[in-house]
Amino acid sequence: MLEQRGFDRELRRLAKIGIPIAGNMRRLSDARVTVEDPCGIENRGDACSRTALGLLPVRTVLRAEKIVRRVRGSLRRSLFSNASAPPVHFEGYEIHVGETFYESGTHPLADIRCRGETKFVADGAVNESGRVCGTYVHGFFDNDDFRHEFIRAARAAVDLAPAEQFARVGAERDARIDRLADHLRKSLDMNLIKSWIVDPPAAAVEKRQA
Repeated sequence: MLEQRGFDRELRRLAKIGIPIAGNMRRLSDARVTVEDPCGIENRGDACSRTALGLLPVRTVLRAEKIVRRVRGSLRRSLFSNASAPPVHFEGYEIHVGETFYESGTHPLADIRCRGETKFVADGAVNESGRVCGTYVHGFFDNDDFRHEFIRAARAAVDLAPAEQFARVGAERDARIDRLADHLRKSLDMNLIKSWIVDPPAAAVEKRQA
Protein backbone atom coordinates (compact mmCIF):
# COMPACT_ATOMS: atom_id res chain seq x y z
CA MET A 1 0.00 0.00 0.00
CA LEU A 2 2.84 2.45 0.82
CA GLU A 3 4.49 1.73 -2.52
CA GLN A 4 1.24 1.97 -4.46
CA ARG A 5 0.52 5.44 -3.12
CA GLY A 6 4.09 6.69 -3.36
CA PHE A 7 4.55 7.08 0.40
CA ASP A 8 7.73 4.98 0.34
CA ARG A 9 9.57 7.55 -1.79
CA GLU A 10 8.38 10.42 0.38
CA LEU A 11 9.41 8.70 3.61
CA ARG A 12 12.88 8.02 2.23
CA ARG A 13 13.17 11.66 1.16
CA LEU A 14 12.15 12.92 4.59
CA ALA A 15 14.61 10.58 6.29
CA LYS A 16 17.45 11.91 4.13
CA ILE A 17 16.84 15.49 5.26
CA GLY A 18 16.64 14.54 8.93
CA ILE A 19 12.88 14.64 9.56
CA PRO A 20 12.01 12.41 12.57
CA ILE A 21 10.19 9.24 11.53
CA ALA A 22 8.59 6.58 13.71
CA GLY A 23 6.74 3.50 12.57
CA ASN A 24 6.33 -0.25 12.46
CA MET A 25 9.59 -2.17 12.69
CA ARG A 26 8.95 -4.48 9.75
CA ARG A 27 8.02 -1.67 7.36
CA LEU A 28 11.15 0.33 8.25
CA SER A 29 13.54 -2.62 7.86
CA ASP A 30 16.63 -2.53 5.68
CA ALA A 31 15.69 -2.64 2.00
CA ARG A 32 18.96 -4.41 1.16
CA VAL A 33 18.21 -7.37 3.44
CA THR A 34 14.39 -7.43 3.02
CA VAL A 35 11.71 -9.02 5.16
CA GLU A 36 12.02 -12.80 5.03
CA ASP A 37 8.91 -14.97 5.25
CA PRO A 38 10.16 -18.58 5.12
CA CYS A 39 6.86 -19.98 6.46
CA GLY A 40 4.66 -17.99 4.10
CA ILE A 41 2.90 -16.25 6.99
CA GLU A 42 1.80 -13.42 4.74
CA ASN A 43 1.83 -15.29 1.42
CA ARG A 44 -0.74 -18.08 1.83
CA GLY A 45 1.83 -20.61 2.98
CA ASP A 46 4.42 -20.00 0.25
CA ALA A 47 7.87 -18.84 1.32
CA CYS A 48 8.78 -15.37 0.06
CA SER A 49 10.70 -12.19 0.84
CA ARG A 50 9.68 -8.56 0.51
CA THR A 51 11.60 -5.32 0.21
CA ALA A 52 11.08 -2.91 3.11
CA LEU A 53 11.64 0.85 3.23
CA GLY A 54 15.33 0.58 4.09
CA LEU A 55 15.29 3.19 6.85
CA LEU A 56 16.54 0.94 9.66
CA PRO A 57 19.54 -1.41 9.33
CA VAL A 58 17.75 -4.45 10.74
CA ARG A 59 16.62 -7.75 9.25
CA THR A 60 13.19 -9.20 10.02
CA VAL A 61 12.40 -12.90 9.71
CA LEU A 62 8.75 -13.89 10.14
CA ARG A 63 8.02 -16.96 12.28
CA ALA A 64 4.98 -19.19 12.67
CA GLU A 65 4.40 -18.26 16.33
CA LYS A 66 2.54 -15.00 16.88
CA ILE A 67 3.32 -12.92 19.96
CA VAL A 68 0.49 -10.87 21.46
CA ARG A 69 1.02 -9.54 24.97
CA ARG A 70 0.39 -6.44 27.02
CA VAL A 71 3.64 -4.64 27.81
CA ARG A 72 5.04 -1.55 29.48
CA GLY A 73 8.30 -0.05 28.33
CA SER A 74 10.80 2.77 28.53
CA LEU A 75 13.14 4.18 25.92
CA ARG A 76 16.82 3.38 26.10
CA ARG A 77 17.75 6.95 25.27
CA SER A 78 16.08 10.27 24.69
CA LEU A 79 13.96 10.70 21.61
CA PHE A 80 15.76 11.90 18.46
CA SER A 81 19.03 12.33 20.42
CA ASN A 82 17.49 15.22 22.34
CA ALA A 83 19.51 15.23 25.55
CA SER A 84 17.01 17.49 27.33
CA ALA A 85 14.06 15.11 26.89
CA PRO A 86 13.02 13.51 30.23
CA PRO A 87 12.52 9.73 30.60
CA VAL A 88 9.16 8.63 29.22
CA HIS A 89 7.17 5.41 29.48
CA PHE A 90 4.63 3.81 27.18
CA GLU A 91 2.19 0.92 27.25
CA GLY A 92 0.59 -1.16 24.55
CA TYR A 93 0.46 -4.60 22.95
CA GLU A 94 3.56 -6.23 21.55
CA ILE A 95 2.22 -7.86 18.38
CA HIS A 96 4.43 -9.54 15.80
CA VAL A 97 5.23 -12.85 14.17
CA GLY A 98 8.90 -12.21 13.55
CA GLU A 99 12.38 -11.96 14.93
CA THR A 100 14.64 -8.93 14.54
CA PHE A 101 18.35 -9.10 13.82
CA TYR A 102 20.29 -5.88 14.37
CA GLU A 103 22.87 -4.87 11.79
CA SER A 104 25.70 -2.41 12.17
CA GLY A 105 24.61 1.16 12.95
CA THR A 106 21.46 0.45 14.93
CA HIS A 107 20.38 -0.44 18.46
CA PRO A 108 17.12 -1.26 20.30
CA LEU A 109 14.64 1.54 20.85
CA ALA A 110 13.31 0.44 24.22
CA ASP A 111 13.13 -2.19 26.92
CA ILE A 112 9.73 -3.75 27.53
CA ARG A 113 8.25 -6.30 29.91
CA CYS A 114 4.92 -8.02 30.43
CA ARG A 115 2.72 -7.21 33.37
CA GLY A 116 3.68 -9.33 36.36
CA GLU A 117 7.14 -10.13 35.01
CA THR A 118 10.50 -8.69 36.03
CA LYS A 119 12.54 -9.58 32.96
CA PHE A 120 12.96 -6.89 30.30
CA VAL A 121 13.44 -7.64 26.59
CA ALA A 122 14.58 -5.35 23.79
CA ASP A 123 12.03 -3.83 21.43
CA GLY A 124 12.27 -1.85 18.24
CA ALA A 125 15.28 -0.10 16.75
CA VAL A 126 16.81 3.34 16.27
CA ASN A 127 19.20 4.26 13.48
CA GLU A 128 22.58 5.86 14.05
CA SER A 129 21.29 9.42 13.64
CA GLY A 130 18.54 8.86 16.22
CA ARG A 131 15.98 10.32 13.79
CA VAL A 132 14.33 7.07 12.63
CA CYS A 133 12.81 4.60 15.07
CA GLY A 134 10.53 1.60 14.89
CA THR A 135 8.64 -0.55 17.38
CA TYR A 136 6.57 -3.74 17.57
CA VAL A 137 4.31 -2.21 20.23
CA HIS A 138 0.81 -1.35 19.02
CA GLY A 139 -0.69 1.53 20.98
CA PHE A 140 2.78 3.10 21.25
CA PHE A 141 1.23 6.59 21.30
CA ASP A 142 -1.87 5.86 23.40
CA ASN A 143 -0.35 7.20 26.61
CA ASP A 144 -0.98 10.96 26.60
CA ASP A 145 2.19 11.90 28.50
CA PHE A 146 4.41 9.75 26.31
CA ARG A 147 2.85 11.09 23.11
CA HIS A 148 3.29 14.68 24.29
CA GLU A 149 6.97 14.10 25.05
CA PHE A 150 7.39 12.49 21.63
CA ILE A 151 5.86 15.55 19.93
CA ARG A 152 8.00 17.93 21.98
CA ALA A 153 11.17 16.04 21.03
CA ALA A 154 10.20 15.79 17.36
CA ARG A 155 9.46 19.52 17.12
CA ALA A 156 12.70 20.40 18.89
CA ALA A 157 14.66 18.14 16.53
CA VAL A 158 13.54 20.20 13.51
CA ASP A 159 13.75 23.57 15.31
CA LEU A 160 10.00 24.12 15.62
CA ALA A 161 8.59 26.11 18.51
CA PRO A 162 7.00 24.06 21.31
CA ALA A 163 3.34 23.22 20.80
CA GLU A 164 1.01 25.60 22.61
CA GLN A 165 -1.42 22.89 23.69
CA PHE A 166 -1.84 19.14 23.68
CA ALA A 167 -4.89 16.90 23.44
CA ARG A 168 -5.59 14.60 26.38
CA VAL A 169 -7.01 11.86 24.18
CA GLY A 170 -6.68 9.09 26.75
CA ALA A 171 -8.29 11.08 29.53
CA GLU A 172 -11.12 12.23 27.25
CA ARG A 173 -11.72 8.65 26.06
CA ASP A 174 -11.88 7.36 29.64
CA ALA A 175 -14.34 10.12 30.54
CA ARG A 176 -16.62 9.14 27.62
CA ILE A 177 -16.52 5.49 28.68
CA ASP A 178 -17.37 6.47 32.26
CA ARG A 179 -20.34 8.52 31.05
CA LEU A 180 -21.59 5.58 28.99
CA ALA A 181 -21.19 3.24 31.97
CA ASP A 182 -23.15 5.63 34.20
CA HIS A 183 -25.92 5.82 31.61
CA LEU A 184 -26.15 2.03 31.38
CA ARG A 185 -26.27 1.66 35.16
CA LYS A 186 -29.18 4.09 35.31
CA SER A 187 -31.03 2.52 32.38
CA LEU A 188 -30.59 -1.18 33.14
CA ASP A 189 -31.32 -3.44 36.08
CA MET A 190 -27.72 -4.41 36.75
CA ASN A 191 -28.60 -6.72 39.64
CA LEU A 192 -30.91 -8.69 37.36
CA ILE A 193 -28.21 -8.97 34.68
CA LYS A 194 -25.65 -10.12 37.26
CA SER A 195 -28.09 -12.75 38.51
CA TRP A 196 -28.34 -14.15 34.98
CA ILE A 197 -24.57 -14.56 34.94
CA VAL A 198 -24.26 -16.12 38.40
CA ASP A 199 -27.50 -18.13 38.28
CA PRO A 200 -28.72 -18.31 34.65
CA PRO A 201 -32.36 -19.14 33.97
CA ALA A 202 -33.04 -22.87 33.78
CA ALA A 203 -34.34 -22.63 30.21
CA ALA A 204 -31.04 -21.12 29.03
CA VAL A 205 -29.03 -23.83 30.81
CA GLU A 206 -31.14 -26.59 29.26
CA LYS A 207 -30.70 -25.06 25.78
CA ARG A 208 -26.89 -24.98 26.14
CA GLN A 209 -26.84 -28.60 27.35
CA ALA A 210 -29.09 -29.84 24.53
